[in-house]
Amino acid sequence: AVSAPLPDGSPIESVGPVVLGWRLISSRASDAYQPIVYMKGAVVVDMLARMLGEETFPKVLQQIVKAAGGGMISTEDLFSMIGKVTSADLQPFADQYVYGTGLPEVYYDFKFEKDGAGGGWVVKGTARQHTPHRFRYKVVATESGTFDVVRQAAGQVNVKTSALVIPVTVAVVDPKGGRKGLYGANAAVQGNLLLKGETADFSIPVPYEPKKFWLDKDHRVFGYFLSEERHPKWYLFLQAQKAAAAGNLEEAETLYEKALTVKEPPPDDGRTVYYDNLKWQERMLNGRIELSRARLFLDRGDEARAEESLDKAQRVFGDGYDTIQVFRARLDIRRGDFEKAFRRLRKGVLGTEDLDTSEAYALLAVAAQKTGHAEDLAKALRKAKETGADVAALSGMSGAGSS
Repeated sequence: AVSAPLPDGSPIESVGPVVLGWRLISSRASDAYQPIVYMKGAVVVDMLARMLGEETFPKVLQQIVKAAGGGMISTEDLFSMIGKVTSADLQPFADQYVYGTGLPEVYYDFKFEKDGAGGGWVVKGTARQHTPHRFRYKVVATESGTFDVVRQAAGQVNVKTSALVIPVTVAVVDPKGGRKGLYGANAAVQGNLLLKGETADFSIPVPYEPKKFWLDKDHRVFGYFLSEERHPKWYLFLQAQKAAAAGNLEEAETLYEKALTVKEPPPDDGRTVYYDNLKWQERMLNGRIELSRARLFLDRGDEARAEESLDKAQRVFGDGYDTIQVFRARLDIRRGDFEKAFRRLRKGVLGTEDLDTSEAYALLAVAAQKTGHAEDLAKALRKAKETGADVAALSGMSGAGSS
C-alpha cells in the first residue's frame, strides 16, 4: 500500500509523484512503482470522477478520446482537455495528486442533532485538513563537541488551496427498514462532502435517526481520515508527530505519553475483528510511538530517555528493525562513540541490509570521517547529498583514526 513505511518512517508514496512512472523504481524503494502508479493512480482517477461528477466523468472521457483521435496524449494535455470540456480549474488537484506527493490528513469530529423544523436529524461537525511533512536532514555540531543529524520539516500540501470530495456514510434507523443490524441501524444514507481549505464545518440533513457516521468509510480517497472518537490512539499519535514536526517538543511529548495510555477501540465499520489481532495492532502502534519518542528525546538531548524508548521499541520489533539501528547510531555519535556508529551503519548503508535513507547516509558520513574511513566517507557524502541532506558541517574537517 502507498502508506506502507520506508525505513525512515515515511510512506512509500513519498518516493515520488504518479507522473514519474517507471522512474519511481530506485534504490530508495525498488517496489514503489506498483503501489504509486497502479494503486494511488486508480484512487486519484476515482477522486477526479467524484469531483467532476461520477455520471459526467465517462462523457468527459468520451469527448477527450474523440478529440485525441486515437493518439497518445500527455498527462498535462489530459488535464488541459478535461479543464476545457468541464470549465473546471483542475490545476490544484493535479499539483497535489499527480505532480506532487503527500497523503492528506483530515481530522474530524461530529454530533447528531434533532432537526426540530423538518422532523429529521442533522449530522453536524468540523473537518480539519493538516499538512503532511517531508524532512530534510542536516549535520550539526553539538555543544558537547560531537555531531548530530537533525531534521527540518517542510510541508508537502498547501491545504489552503486543497479541495477534496469525500464520500460520506451515515448509518440510520429507517422505521420501515425492517430488522436492525450493526449499531442498531438498518439503512445507510450516502453522499459526498466537499472539503475546501484548512477547515470546513458541515451540516448534513438525514431523514432518520443516525447511529454512526464516517468520512470515506470504504477508503476511496487518497488520504487519512481520523476522528478522535473512533481512533483515539492514532489521533493522538499523529497529533504528536505534527507537534514534533513544528518544533513544539513539550507538546509532542505530552501527546505521545497520552497516546501510549489510550486504548484503540475495535473497528466499527462491520469488519470481523479478533482479540489477538487487536492486541497485536496495539503493540505495533506502541512500538511506533516509542520510536517517535526516541527521536523526540534525541532532539531534546535526553540520551538516557532516548535509549529507554529504543529498548522498548526493540522489544516490539526485534534487533533487525532498520530505524532502531539508525537511531542507535545517532545516539552513539552524540556520545562520541564514532567507531561503534560506523560499524552499526556501514553494513546497512553500504552493505547488504537496507538502511537506504538520507538520515542514515548523513550519520554514516559523520562516523566515517571521525574514524578516518575515507572511501566510505566519500560514498556516504555522495549519497547524502543526492538524497538532499545538508552535510556542510563536515567540509574542511579531517577525520581521525585510520582505515
